[in-house]
Amino acid sequence: MKQIARNTFIGTLALLLGACNQAEHLEGGEEVPIAFHTRVVSEGSQASGESARLLFWSDADFHEKWIIGNGVGLKPRYTVLLDKEINHYTHESKIYYQTPYTYPYNFEKIHATGYAPDYALTPADTQGGYTELAVNEEYQIGNTDLLTCDGRLSHSASMNPENIFLRKEKELQFRHLTAKLSFYGTRHPDMYGLVGVRNIRITIHNPAGDKQLVVPTRLKLYNYDDADDKQKDYSTYIASETTPYPDGSKFVHTPIIAAYDTPELGTCYVLSDGIEYGTEDGQFEPIEGKWKGDFRNPHPSLKITIEAELYNAEQGSGAESSVQAKWEKEVTDWKESYTGDMFLPGYEYKVTLQFDRLGIALRAEAVPWNSEELHEYPVHPITE
Repeated sequence: MKQIARNTFIGTLALLLGACNQAEHLEGGEEVPIAFHTRVVSEGSQASGESARLLFWSDADFHEKWIIGNGVGLKPRYTVLLDKEINHYTHESKIYYQTPYTYPYNFEKIHATGYAPDYALTPADTQGGYTELAVNEEYQIGNTDLLTCDGRLSHSASMNPENIFLRKEKELQFRHLTAKLSFYGTRHPDMYGLVGVRNIRITIHNPAGDKQLVVPTRLKLYNYDDADDKQKDYSTYIASETTPYPDGSKFVHTPIIAAYDTPELGTCYVLSDGIEYGTEDGQFEPIEGKWKGDFRNPHPSLKITIEAELYNAEQGSGAESSVQAKWEKEVTDWKESYTGDMFLPGYEYKVTLQFDRLGIALRAEAVPWNSEELHEYPVHPITE
């Protein structure tokens, strides 16, 4: 069926829904279309998250088949592919996505799950369902942010106007399944008007070994089944198969770093090899997004090579007044890091390179990326 997407204001639909009493619905007099808002947690950009696939399940299938791990080959009641970025349809924007489908007349709940981007992920369930997703080969190089829309109580709704997906608390949120490793560049104020920086190249060294950086090649369903309280049932995806992140991968940033600016120099989406998912000590609990137990080592390690062109930025200087500089660095001290010696799912690992007249200094920090509060990172003074 052809998808229908309309941008309008939530108030109009709310008025229409309010005018439809429950008796009319029970008699089949009015249909309530399924419409919803979506958002990527911790991402404020409208361009965040592309090509999202939403799966809508009946209440019985969600609890009795999808959650209890018997969902192989199970088909959702409806599927929807967003026509715009996930953050285009946030509740805050008052823009929603309206599907061609309606809620069940009997007030039965509909449960939403999903993943993104659809163009990078192919259902790999051997019986045609969605319990496993294969990462397409061209996206197995760490260049793609893989996202999950988890199955949970707040991601369920019914035709009751007090329980539809358009309510703020029902916004369908997408979480990150990898770590985000980002590099930023800045110049020390002592360089302003004197020494400029351009043509920056950052090489990541990723030899084979313990806790090597890896990229997911396959995702699988991970469930929490609460036999006593079905409202606590929860589903998500985890990385079940991986491949090494390409050793020697390089980020190139050719523009100059302007005064007072901190541009992004490169980003990749990776994990540390050897992460075990579960609820026991020494495992990563994917629903809570936290490590269980104590860390043996406090910080992950990252070896990089930084190359840059330093040029004379004084007024009237010639373009030929430049030198090539190169630094070998190992990042081992991560501020605000609570992820042990691994790059864990749902965390952002941010490395800021500050160029000064004597060389280069680093600041590294690891912060929750899956936090549902949007966050910004100020640039702090850097010391060796």
